[in-house]
Amino acid sequence: MNTIESISRKKIAVLVFIMIFGFAVLGLSIVLRENRTIPEWNGEIYNIENVNPLDAALAHPYSKKIDKAGTLAFVFAHMILCAVCFLIPGIKAIKKPRELVPVIMDFVIYGECWAYTFGVYRILKTVGGRIRPYMYFPNPSLKDIAEGDFISSWPSGHSSVVFLAVAFLFWWLKDSPMKPAAKKMLMASVLAIGILTMVLRILSGNHFPTDVLTGALVGLTAASVVFVSNKKVLGK
Repeated sequence: MNTIESISRKKIAVLVFIMIFGFAVLGLSIVLRENRTIPEWNGEIYNIENVNPLDAALAHPYSKKIDKAGTLAFVFAHMILCAVCFLIPGIKAIKKPRELVPVIMDFVIYGECWAYTFGVYRILKTVGGRIRPYMYFPNPSLKDIAEGDFISSWPSGHSSVVFLAVAFLFWWLKDSPMKPAAKKMLMASVLAIGILTMVLRILSGNHFPTDVLTGALVGLTAASVVFVSNKKVLGK
């Protein structure tokens, strides 16, 4: 297993570039969001006929309880990931500094996955400016309207982030010495939570089906590319 000492300067430069570029994408997403133009809502319900048939058929009014449940679901997925990938290995290696290095490096890669995923989906939200489903029903989320979040339907950020966890855990478990049965159980659990999160985001009125599918694709792609790229540079 590679340590910091065994990594060439060229590889370190590539790793640093991957990290800096990721946080540059994140920074760009923040700048774009802060400078976006938010349309004024005139208080009228939007016409659902302007939405494609698939999304319109599965659109729902706003539900605060289901909204919170969706947030708890993706948080729980990352709690499982952090426990499996960082907490348990970290505790085992606490008295062996050299064994702790790979855990720290994996945590850095995890942070980069967040930066890329968060940055990409926020840029797409800002550029897309899609109206959320609950705006096509009475009693929309007044808090989101006040914050200008009612035009941030596509893609689903929750779906992006939860499938970041799915992708990261998949690649991390691939080279893990963990028993195959345990790997399958963990992957099935996190994948189920990912799908549940997507469903809850639709039922809460926050997203259309195409929003959550796109969000899942963003999370899977960003986390997979970042994880595999880092590991390839590290020679693993």
